[in-house]
Amino acid sequence: MRKNKILTFVLAVAMTLALALPVTATAATTGSITVDSSNTSLGIDHTDFSAYKLFDVVTSPNASTGGLNYAYTPVPAVATFLSTRSATYGTDLQVYLNGSPDMTQLTKDLQDSGLFTAIPATQVSGSTTKVEFTGLAFGYYLVVGQGTATDGSGQTVVAHSALVTIDEAAPDATIDLKGDAPTIDKTVYNHNSDTWIDWTDLNVGDKADFKLTSAVPDMTGYKTYQYIVNDTMDAGLSMASDFEAHGVTVTIGGVAFTDFTTKVTDQSFTVTFGSSFINQTKGAQIVITYSATLNQNAVYAPASNDNEAWLQYSDSPYTTGLGESAHHIVHVYTFKFGIKKIDELSGNPLANATFNLHTTTDTASPAIKFKQLDAGSASTPAVYIVDETGSADITTPASGMVTIEGVDAATYYLFETAAPAGYNKLDHPVTVVIKHKVTDGVSDFTPVNIDVENSTGTILPITGGIGTTIFYAVAAILTLGLIAFFVIRKRRNALAVK
Repeated sequence: MRKNKILTFVLAVAMTLALALPVTATAATTGSITVDSSNTSLGIDHTDFSAYKLFDVVTSPNASTGGLNYAYTPVPAVATFLSTRSATYGTDLQVYLNGSPDMTQLTKDLQDSGLFTAIPATQVSGSTTKVEFTGLAFGYYLVVGQGTATDGSGQTVVAHSALVTIDEAAPDATIDLKGDAPTIDKTVYNHNSDTWIDWTDLNVGDKADFKLTSAVPDMTGYKTYQYIVNDTMDAGLSMASDFEAHGVTVTIGGVAFTDFTTKVTDQSFTVTFGSSFINQTKGAQIVITYSATLNQNAVYAPASNDNEAWLQYSDSPYTTGLGESAHHIVHVYTFKFGIKKIDELSGNPLANATFNLHTTTDTASPAIKFKQLDAGSASTPAVYIVDETGSADITTPASGMVTIEGVDAATYYLFETAAPAGYNKLDHPVTVVIKHKVTDGVSDFTPVNIDVENSTGTILPITGGIGTTIFYAVAAILTLGLIAFFVIRKRRNALAVK
């Protein structure tokens, strides 16, 4: 059985007066009822709507007002319906409707009774937001149905039922649907662009700021309303220890809202709105903000550390069932890159080179601090991860290889602070560029690995010694002597031949 949600109902104020006035029958004619959902978050289909006739109506001229008198006669099914429900609705349905009717319960009971004939709707040509009932005899009708969320979730939401009179003065009526399928949008603050978008990149240890945006739905016809925000994050993101008590901030219409509870379970949490939520103004913006820290369990780009949010909400005034919105995901990226220290000529790996990593070319600026996760070996790299409690020094193992993990997208400058024994220390920084582009939640980052070359130094003269000049002089004398020897010998050989 389809669920049903109450639409606005219109009941003619003159119904009670009409019973006491003379009735003049009018010629039978027909009218129509159009249901329009264009002001809601629902699309509607004719197969989801039905109309039920509760009263016949005839009109007569009112000489004193120039208007019409109305006489309502319940259809036969009403008497049968009331025969078993008089304790709730009395013996006269008109009297009940002119009081303070509980339309949620009445609509459910009328449908559940199976006593009333359902009149099917037809789709308005070319429209996904309008259905209509045509060829209706004058009368008083209950219209009920459901819509489908337009956020892609496919969730159906019972629409608010409506009561409407069709008569010769107003043969064609339009019902503006009252009901919503709430949606939620999630963004993360991107410090590079200073905007709230669907991705960011960070250092390990940095906080990611998240924002969830929704709006107060149309809750017409509901006595109570459930509104639950669900959020779950990958293992690379972690909540503060006091998150359940103090981690979430909520505003509605720009005003702080505190009637909610937060529940944390592992990497997920829920925000459940309290009973006062049903009294909030339809359409007022709901904003939820919180932070999570990128931790050492983070995965590295092009993979992302994801955070996902969705809503659960009441989808029928007749049941405690919950609808579910489409899920929205944002992405947090962090990066790693490789360094290999090698001999300039042989390409052999060099151990015991020490570096600092900066974000500027000024060595006086603070260097990034790291914690060593792995010291490395002759065949494996040393591994360092960003950690503000660690050290700035990065040292190569026997393999000459180092992996730097947990850095933001940026341009970095690698300064050698100590060279391997027998090698000259670099007198300039090595530039490392970490960048990527994100398209539809997919990073195009490719691994970055750099070789850092060192050359051996030359032997300098001993202080206070004779230096190298004497050796150059002796070599020159010997060279000249040899040249003279060969020239003289050649001449003697030439004379001997003659």
